[in-house]
Amino acid sequence: MPTTRADEERRVTLPDATPGDLFDVRRPGNGDYLLVRVSSPAPKPPPSYAEVLEAILKNPVEMRLSWEELRRLTRDP
Repeated sequence: MPTTRADEERRVTLPDATPGDLFDVRRPGNGDYLLVRVSSPAPKPPPSYAEVLEAILKNPVEMRLSWEELRRLTRDP
């Protein structure tokens, strides 16, 4: 069984791990650690151009207050 040593920053390198892997750290007792690889869900694909346009048309950016209401709320009396 291969062994590894922690560095100055308490990091341990795992031989089969790749950057970005996610592990659940468990402590069953007796000073032991058990690392369980957690599979992350597949990333959601970015929205299509048509979906972006539809979202913009459904929720246009509009001011909810008039300029006068905004001035009244943000200025000192």
